[in-house]
Amino acid sequence: MKSRRIWAWAVLVATTVFALAPLYRSGDVSIPVHHFLHVIMLAGAAFSALLFTVPVALRQGKAIWLVAAVVTPLLAMFLMWPSEYALFERSPLLHAAQHLGLVGLAQFI
Repeated sequence: MKSRRIWAWAVLVATTVFALAPLYRSGDVSIPVHHFLHVIMLAGAAFSALLFTVPVALRQGKAIWLVAAVVTPLLAMFLMWPSEYALFERSPLLHAAQHLGLVGLAQFI
C-alpha cells in the first residue's frame, strides 16, 4: 500500500513538472505533437489518480465516480477549445495554468 502511494506521488510530481513546460521551455511544436503532449499529461495524472484511489474505490464502490469519469474529459476538451486556445498560447503562465487544469481534471477521469 505504501509503495503504491509513493509511485502515485512520483507519477503526479513528474506529470506536474511536465505540465509546467511552457514556463521553462520555449519553442513551437506542431499541433498534433502538442495535443499528444496533452494526452501524456492526462494519462500521467489519471494513472497517478488510479494509484491513489484503487484500494478506496474498490471498497466504497460509489457511483459518483461514473459522473466524474464522464464530465471531466468534457471539461478537459473545453480547455482546448480552438477559438480560445490562442489566449493560452500568448502567455506561458496561462499555458502552464491550462496544463495544470488538465492534470487536475485527469485526477477524476
